Amino acid sequence: MHNKTMVIQLYLAELGM
Repeated sequence: MHNKTMVIQLYLAELGM
């Protein structure tokens, strides 16, 4: 499983877009 931090960063990036 990937690091939760990475998932959060990607999630926030999507919302930022």
